[in-house]
Amino acid sequence: MKSIYLIILLLGKLAYAETESFNGAGFVTVGSTASGCDYSNITTALSNLGGVTEVRIVNNTYDENLVLYNGISMRGGFTSCANANANISDDNVRATIQGLLSSDNPVIWINGSISSPRNFVFENLIIQNGYSDIEPGGGLYASHVNGTV
Repeated sequence: MKSIYLIILLLGKLAYAETESFNGAGFVTVGSTASGCDYSNITTALSNLGGVTEVRIVNNTYDENLVLYNGISMRGGFTSCANANANISDDNVRATIQGLLSSDNPVIWINGSISSPRNFVFENLIIQNGYSDIEPGGGLYASHVNGTV
């Protein structure tokens, strides 16, 4: 049986990312676009942030591997797109981000720099099925970041 471990390496101090405005809101939502969310997957949301630094993720399982270069808050705990838009979260609800089985990378890979560390917040998320033989951290690999998990 293959064991998967979540290894978190956070360098720096804890911080919270501030949000900017996108279409009048300081966030984007991920879930069913038919139910009113902005995007159906996290990768597309991250590619189209337009300065926004908060992604609200509706309870579901997302099969994705993410590479982050800019500071971001990724928040799960939303039972619907309406609740995500209204910022009504449930601490007993988690969105799951699971790595693609075909990937040789961590589920979430965060790249910062010593001179300019990035700020990240991950809340109410399950990160699973990651693998990395290149760097430590099959679930989450973070280098030169300020973060809250």
